[in-house]
Amino acid sequence: MTVIAHLSDIHFGAVDERAAEHLVGVINDRNIDAVIVTGDLTQAGRKREFQAAGEFLDRFTAPILVVPGNHDTPVYNLGQRFIDPWRRFRKFIHHDLAPTMQIKDVFVVGLNSARRAGPSLDWSRGRLSRTQIENAAAALIGSDGANLKLVALHHPVLPGEGKAGNAIINKPDRAMESIAASGGDAILSGHVHIASAKTHDPGPRSIVIAAAGTASSTRLRGELPSYNLLNWKDETLRIDVHRYGADGYLVERQHYFERIKKHWQSKPA
Repeated sequence: MTVIAHLSDIHFGAVDERAAEHLVGVINDRNIDAVIVTGDLTQAGRKREFQAAGEFLDRFTAPILVVPGNHDTPVYNLGQRFIDPWRRFRKFIHHDLAPTMQIKDVFVVGLNSARRAGPSLDWSRGRLSRTQIENAAAALIGSDGANLKLVALHHPVLPGEGKAGNAIINKPDRAMESIAASGGDAILSGHVHIASAKTHDPGPRSIVIAAAGTASSTRLRGELPSYNLLNWKDETLRIDVHRYGADGYLVERQHYFERIKKHWQSKPA
């Protein structure tokens, strides 16, 4: 079995320190093969926030893949936001904004769906360019040795619950169709601060769409902090939602999915 922790929206600068500390211990104590973080490591893109986020990530013992979120650009330094919005992310977190990772028979490709600005006043919305989608498709097709292929980005590709539930990327159908046609099995995201997992058929084949809640932020949207644990074995993917509470992070619910002739289906627990 391959076990991957999916974290999102940690938000250093607005972080629950106790939850973050407990999270590191829980992840490191488990038999985790990898950690995926889908953005918003900081609250306002400040240097001290990135320093804290980098130190936090360095404490995980498993290999880690991280992509930026909209809060990982400078919120108040507009000059840097327009000139070099990812300078601090590259310095303190990782130089690659579209990283890839191979863990056992699982391949992961990351995408940067955040942007420095936009045509509307809401710059928090996500976007993927045609080039980004094409590069992700090429990476998925080229990962011949993988039996499970994941795509990780910050913004959701399907509408969801809560205040940020409609903050999906531009032209989501184009992205999902390309990912599915290129052999992608699941899309992992964050941003909404609400955990979810479901199947969706964008055309070529059905895939899994899974969102992680906020892992440790005080910026709650109707749910306490949580993270997702992906368990992959024998054409079956189980996603456990671990919710933070008085006793730490405990399994709140489980989602079961099975791949049958390349199509993903929900299955009863």
